[in-house]
Amino acid sequence: MKKILIVNNKEEFLRFFSSLLIYNKFEVETASGGIAGFENWNRFRPDLTLTALMMADGDGFDLIKKIRAIDKKAKIIFSHGYGPDDIGRFIKRIGNIGHLYVPCKPEEILSIIQEHL
Repeated sequence: MKKILIVNNKEEFLRFFSSLLIYNKFEVETASGGIAGFENWNRFRPDLTLTALMMADGDGFDLIKKIRAIDKKAKIIFSHGYGPDDIGRFIKRIGNIGHLYVPCKPEEILSIIQEHL
């Protein structure tokens, strides 16, 4: 069973994504911010991390940097609500990772996750 860590400060996001992924046979851990996200990543060592870019206790950029400092090949997808013009700038800043525009359909979520596992 593949392990996925979801990091987001919005409770409804965590509930929806974790329910969807558990239903689809993933082992899921959640964290409500970047600090807890990094602690959970160290303990859980997921196959993939799905994180928001903007959170109350720091941002997803910091989390991604910390994870990549330990595991340069860590699989990460960031969720965002930015337009296509902004995405290239973010990907340049954080490196080769996946991105998921929200809101989106469940099948889009599962598709991008499968693509990156």
